[in-house]
Amino acid sequence: MANNLRGFTSSVRYLVESDHGSLPSFKGTRAEQYFSFHSQSEAIMKTEGQKISELILVITIVALPMLAFGQKGHFQMPALGRTAQLGEFYDARSEEFLGQSVFRQRLPPDLVKTTEVPWMNSRFDTTDKQSGKRKLLKMEIGLYISIMLGIIKISGKCSYLKEDQDSFGSISSYLSYETRTVKDSVDLFLNDIRNIISDDRLSTVEATHIVTSIEYGADAVIEFLHMNATFQDTETITAGFFAQAKALLGLVGASAEVDITVENHYLSSNNDVTINIFGDIPAGSTTPQSYQEVMDYIRDIPVLTKNYNKGKGKPVVYTLFPIDAIRQKYSVRARSILTLEDVEPMLLQHLVRMTDQMQETKLILKDLATDVNTFSECITTPDLKRVNQLYEDYLAFSEKFKGIFKNALIAVRSGEQSNAYLNDTISNYTSNPLSATKVKIQVQEDFQNISEKLRIYKTFILSEKTEYWSTLSSLVLVNPGKNVYVLFYSPRLVQKNITSWLACSSLFHRLTKIPSNHMVVLDCEFPSANCEDLENVELRQYRNGKLITNDTTRDFKFFKKLDPIQVPAFGRKESIGALYNSQTGKFVGSSILQQNVFDVDEVMEYVRESKIVFPKTFREKMEILRIPPDVAVQAFTHNVECRTSCEFIRRPLTQQNVTGIYVHTVKSNVDTALDLILAEGVDLTATLESGATHFVHQVIYGTTTIVEVEIPDNSIECDENLLKFDLEDLREFTAAGFDNSTTDNTDPVDFQMRSKGSIRVYSDVLDLSINFKEDKNGLKHFMKNLQQAITSIDQGKGVPITYVLEPFQNFELYFGTLKPRIFQPPNLKTSDFQQIVRSYEEIMEARAEIASWSLNFQEKKPCVMVGDEMTLEGLRLQFEHQCSLWLADLKTAIDEGKPKEYFEIFKNLTHHYKISKAAILEKLETELGWTTDKINLIKTGKQNGIGYLGRTTNDMTRNNNSSLKTYIFHLKREFQQQKELWSKNLFLFYSLNLPKHRLFFLDCDFEQSNCNGITGPAIHEYIKGVRIPGDFSRQIQAQPGLMSNQDDIQKLQEFTAALIKDFQKLNKDSAGQFRSSLNRTFTSAVNNCGASLGKLFESYDRLMCPAVQASCPR
Repeated sequence: MANNLRGFTSSVRYLVESDHGSLPSFKGTRAEQYFSFHSQSEAIMKTEGQKISELILVITIVALPMLAFGQKGHFQMPALGRTAQLGEFYDARSEEFLGQSVFRQRLPPDLVKTTEVPWMNSRFDTTDKQSGKRKLLKMEIGLYISIMLGIIKISGKCSYLKEDQDSFGSISSYLSYETRTVKDSVDLFLNDIRNIISDDRLSTVEATHIVTSIEYGADAVIEFLHMNATFQDTETITAGFFAQAKALLGLVGASAEVDITVENHYLSSNNDVTINIFGDIPAGSTTPQSYQEVMDYIRDIPVLTKNYNKGKGKPVVYTLFPIDAIRQKYSVRARSILTLEDVEPMLLQHLVRMTDQMQETKLILKDLATDVNTFSECITTPDLKRVNQLYEDYLAFSEKFKGIFKNALIAVRSGEQSNAYLNDTISNYTSNPLSATKVKIQVQEDFQNISEKLRIYKTFILSEKTEYWSTLSSLVLVNPGKNVYVLFYSPRLVQKNITSWLACSSLFHRLTKIPSNHMVVLDCEFPSANCEDLENVELRQYRNGKLITNDTTRDFKFFKKLDPIQVPAFGRKESIGALYNSQTGKFVGSSILQQNVFDVDEVMEYVRESKIVFPKTFREKMEILRIPPDVAVQAFTHNVECRTSCEFIRRPLTQQNVTGIYVHTVKSNVDTALDLILAEGVDLTATLESGATHFVHQVIYGTTTIVEVEIPDNSIECDENLLKFDLEDLREFTAAGFDNSTTDNTDPVDFQMRSKGSIRVYSDVLDLSINFKEDKNGLKHFMKNLQQAITSIDQGKGVPITYVLEPFQNFELYFGTLKPRIFQPPNLKTSDFQQIVRSYEEIMEARAEIASWSLNFQEKKPCVMVGDEMTLEGLRLQFEHQCSLWLADLKTAIDEGKPKEYFEIFKNLTHHYKISKAAILEKLETELGWTTDKINLIKTGKQNGIGYLGRTTNDMTRNNNSSLKTYIFHLKREFQQQKELWSKNLFLFYSLNLPKHRLFFLDCDFEQSNCNGITGPAIHEYIKGVRIPGDFSRQIQAQPGLMSNQDDIQKLQEFTAALIKDFQKLNKDSAGQFRSSLNRTFTSAVNNCGASLGKLFESYDRLMCPAVQASCPR
């Protein structure tokens, strides 16, 4: 069908040419959209005597497609900065307006139809290729090729298409703004228009189209050019541009009052970004070069547009109508037939790729030529000439072939040549040695050594402390007495042994950081360097002109790089550069610098933190201040004096008390040394001889305040909860004080301590005039004014709270020395220090156990024998003496730098020093276990209404008229050895604790007690103050019928045996915990007694098991 249609079209073309004029050739067209122009077709259909013309035109409209470029129908053409008038002729073959109009006179205004077309659009894109620019404008490929080959001379917005990149490594981002105002159009088929059309011009002009409409407005493209970008930078740069574009796009059509800001915007913070504006409307006398100026220009585009053409703006789009349709309409015969052919799409795509390659290769050569001429001292004369000659030849050849491509493209469109001719032209270009692809390969292969040398030159030589030589000059005069390091280098040597090159260049780079070293690169490519015998890259050291070593990489010694450490200030005030010995935990009193020749970066970094904790161990207290284990060892061995807020770790925790901690920390400032390793004042040798292992590289300022509230552990539970609420209120009160900016005395949040406990405050800004124990409002007053106290120190910086220390070992790694100082870092791992801390924590727990026993003895002093008090005090003194010996041995091992020894000292806590918690508990249990059991028994009895007579029974006769029965249980150390009788009678004694009875413990340990003749844990019964003769427990067991039930007897025996077993287990417990109170033992036993034991005492005062349970302490 296509062939039939093509033949039919040819036949029709012959008829039209012979009768009515000429039509363009339709050979080789491709379909994109159908040409439809209904108004013109209707006018032709109404014309009499033109039946064939009607048929021809209708067929042509339906069968022939409208092309995106080189159209044979009407089409729209971007103005591209060119000015034309309605009715002006256009030649689509050469892509130019002819400057001649179809009208014989000025077009009357009433024949021009003006339509408002308010419209606005914007786009954003990033590209590093030339062809990527056309995507932003959505430009048809044929039009783009015409622009790139110079067929179309452009200006205004689209001129950015011809703008060359400055460097191959640059990345461009573009913002495109398009605005439309009005559209002027003319209908060439109106009768009034016919009267002013010149038939002579219509017949003789060599044109293909006529301008029938013009759209006005103002378009602009804003380019953001980032220079010297690397492949790794592309993503970051694109993201930065996108953030800017997103904000700028919001300004399109916005009023002047609209304010769009971008935090940390990319343009204002990057000096490598250049802004260029290509627009139909100039930006003004100067091109915007800042983010704010770009925003102002975008806002001003509507205003600037109104200054042109009575507010219309400039022409931006033309509509072009085929001239042959007009000739046919008005029966005007053309004197010559013009042919407009299409270029094959594949050839157009090939031309686009070629122009991209031309531009890319041009930039690569431009960069290379710029570098070799800028750094010509490292390039040999032949290489310099080769690069410059190739650059000149390539530019000339590329310009020449662009002209050849231009003429070939016009010839194909005009029908003078076929597409095969253009294809042959492209083949001739690509096969030429100066084509873009071949030149690029030549640069990559033939000039690789030059590029590599330039890279090395830029890496080393741009440093002020490195020289580049082509001749090995006399080294005697170069820094006498100092080290001179010479790197013997050339691309040839690198290729021979890449391993040697990597080792030497890495060390060379490190050595450049030592200010006293003199660094030289010797280029062995120059004949004057005399390096012909070298096979590898070498790094040699000279001093006073004499060779010290020709294999520096072998003679240098390095250690593994260490991470910086952070140590708490502990109230110490040191400056940047201060020297520190990590083995002793002390600053050595001098600085790495002789003078302050480095810059300090002061960063205000205000961070406030607070937390509430209830520490139980020494480790938890350390974590509050974030003290690492190795620093903690220095702290508790008293090698480091703790002052201000850190004093609170000295105070031991006791198990008798509940301690609540409120921690408030403010981080206000960070000072960091900049380029310290490059400072001229560093005396590395003297520093290493000081014995220091680190120096202060960063100081973190702020303040720490710790509020410690301690309440007895035996307080009721609500007291502990009240303490928690108090600490939460304190945190809220302190935070409100910091957040409140007023200067009056009103409190935004009220605060008052309700829990009854002792208050201690440890702070870096402690007000010593406040007595927190006596002044109830002292804590409130101090915390309220805490912020003011902080801001009054060192201009608001506060005090040093943390030092960041850089290891000197890293300096040796970085600089290298021929005779390295033997540095022995602590050969203990973090886990070792953690074990040391656990050992110290065990000592603290042992001390807390002794304190707990002492407090227990003090509270129940009437029942404690004098000998037991002396024994406990003796154990305490012995423990403290052993602790002092242990600490002294530990400190000596640390001071002498013997970490393994003091690690062993910690491991010998139990066997050698006998100060471990297990060892202390064993002594306490062995010598004072009975006294503690007795105290706990008396305490439990008191809670259940059982009295303690102490040393006499004389008061039994005072209540001789009382109807209550009284029972006495006899306590004595020896009685406890009778385990079965002790457990049975004590259980029976507890079971007698009823409302109609009175119970007392009689302490037979004292000679004054009336325990004559008592040989065991007997129970005596008194009625009205008169003792009933005999042992009450034996009388109960002998009572007739009470033990007749064999099952009851068996259960009682089983219960007694279980009780004895539990008691023996209690005595053997050496796990280091407090002895369980007998109260808990018998409470558990009584609660599980069961119904059978109720029968046992049913005959005696109707004793029931529930009553026994009711008497147990809760």
